[in-house]
Amino acid sequence: MAEGAKLVLTRRLAATPRDVFEALTTTNLLAQWFSPRPFDVCEVEADLRLGGKFSFRMTGEPGTFGAEGVYKEIVPDRRLALTWTWVEKPSAEPLGAGTSLVTFDLAPDGHGTLLTLTHEQLPGQEQVNSHKEGWTEALAKLARLLDSQRGDRLPDQFDSKSNLLSRDGYWDNGGATRMTAQRPSAEMAAAGSKPFPNESAEYREARTALLAEEIELRRHIARVAEMRRALPPGGVARDYRFLDAEGKELGLADLFGRHDTLFTYFWMYGPERERPCPMCTSFVGSLDIPTPDIEQRLAIAIVGRSPVARQLAFARERGWSHLQFYQTIGDDFAKDYRALVEGEEGAAVLMWRREGDQVRLFWAAEGDPETADPGQDAHLAPDPTPLWTLLDWTPGGRGTSWYPKLEYDG
Repeated sequence: MAEGAKLVLTRRLAATPRDVFEALTTTNLLAQWFSPRPFDVCEVEADLRLGGKFSFRMTGEPGTFGAEGVYKEIVPDRRLALTWTWVEKPSAEPLGAGTSLVTFDLAPDGHGTLLTLTHEQLPGQEQVNSHKEGWTEALAKLARLLDSQRGDRLPDQFDSKSNLLSRDGYWDNGGATRMTAQRPSAEMAAAGSKPFPNESAEYREARTALLAEEIELRRHIARVAEMRRALPPGGVARDYRFLDAEGKELGLADLFGRHDTLFTYFWMYGPERERPCPMCTSFVGSLDIPTPDIEQRLAIAIVGRSPVARQLAFARERGWSHLQFYQTIGDDFAKDYRALVEGEEGAAVLMWRREGDQVRLFWAAEGDPETADPGQDAHLAPDPTPLWTLLDWTPGGRGTSWYPKLEYDG
């Protein structure tokens, strides 16, 4: 895009950056402010992911306006950038043709937020002036909307260092729409906590406090998932090669099938192992039954260094029937993604995204011993293996020395 003309507006808002970001990305909130007078938003779409589509329509006495674009940068609670193209506009309005770029930058300002709106790559000063009037009125509506919600906000929970909140909020519909949950977790727990037969008042009080923490945990998991979806593009993968059950050579892109997302799990069952890793086996086993459900949304592949026939023989022994297994050709894949380090085999949890003929790493489990808390093994949060989640619900917990085995006596 050409440099063009630029419009910059700033506005102080009596809301935290998280609340402002929510108003910038939630369709039901956008519909309440994303238009100047005398227009009303009649349609808005916000597929909040890199490359996701944004569009809106507003209508009023002068006619119907519409613009659309794609999200170019998403940093939760800090920055949102999207392209902007007018697709509907009254001919008398000097809005200009072509594509421009709109960026919202959010900075903490006490218990509020300093919003800086930059609309650049505009054709000329006439278009800057026209957009300035519209954006100024829209931001005034945004300020009034946020002011109306202040009674439900918890500004004392804002952490200006991390720019994150512990207040309510969660994603729905895969991150495309952000919904608002404004009730404190303690209040929700008190309303949802109901006694079971013969329990003491002491038990119910403790259980209600625990329920509030469980609600907070759920919300934190949702916020982490939100940050994961907003990651910038990962590294481009090399053309790694694999063999399938028929001995056919495939590339990494071939494992996607009809999907643009692929989950691969590299398990510890190399040719030097007599039997697979029991921990890997527990995880892979938990994936087999829901694989038909998983494959409605993404592709899934179990990858190992042993021949596929050997992997399948063990799979059939365990009663697995849905998963697809592949053998790596060479060790480049395992070495590059830290599943084989100085000859020591480990596991690798990898999520991939395909863009045309190009495959990029979207997310990988990281950390290993460096991120383990004292007295614990390194593990993900939430733990993807149901075994450990179930044990966390028990009086004894996970224990400190018990691990799953491939076989048990009796």
